Amino acid sequence: GLVAEKFIKFTGNRYKIIYAIEPDADNMKILKNQLKDINNIKMLKCALSNKIKKEKFYQGFNYISKLNKNGNSLIEAVTLDRIKIPASFIKIHLEGGELNSLAGAMETIRKFRPIIAVTLYHNPDGVWRIPFFVINNTKNYKYYIRLHSWGGTGAVLYAIPKERSSKN
Repeated sequence: GLVAEKFIKFTGNRYKIIYAIEPDADNMKILKNQLKDINNIKMLKCALSNKIKKEKFYQGFNYISKLNKNGNSLIEAVTLDRIKIPASFIKIHLEGGELNSLAGAMETIRKFRPIIAVTLYHNPDGVWRIPFFVINNTKNYKYYIRLHSWGGTGAVLYAIPKERSSKN
């Protein structure tokens, strides 16, 4: 909930609705408590992926819970396209599931042309595979990579539609 709180503060809470997607049951409890006083948040308990199916999930590992074939529980995985959110900003930080979730969001991205912020550092090939995928599947965007911490552990790709960029 800390990122959602920062986003709300940074944007002056001008969004009608903010979707927070959290598959981990323990994290969802914390999220609900942390954001209980914010009325324009809709919380969804599911995992994002490129397919709609039950998937193995590492549950109960705080911020490193993730989809994984060796997970300790089953969780409902859906595509962002299936949820049908009219997205204007998408932040993806999924402990390695970023590329799959992007693949399941391309209809949404093409239709609504959101700003995209996606972490690159959870997979050995994420720093090139994710930007390659995004660049090849979006048109008229500007792309930036920023390191938010030392050693590349905070590498994030930002994709901004040219019509929404102040530097066209």
